[in-house]
Amino acid sequence: DGGLGVRPAKLQNVALIGKQVWDLMFKPDKLWVQFFKWKYPGADISAMLDHFGSFFLSSL
Repeated sequence: DGGLGVRPAKLQNVALIGKQVWDLMFKPDKLWVQFFKWKYPGADISAMLDHFGSFFLSSL
């Protein structure tokens, strides 16, 4: 097939954000997740995920 192997930017962005959300929810021992929770104590993660979910669904 050939080509340069360049992926669509929007699709790649959604995939990477999804991976970060997954880590935030299910991998609390990752260093960046611990830093996030330290930097933003008491952050309403579920509200942020609701916002992300609406972004994700609208981008489909």
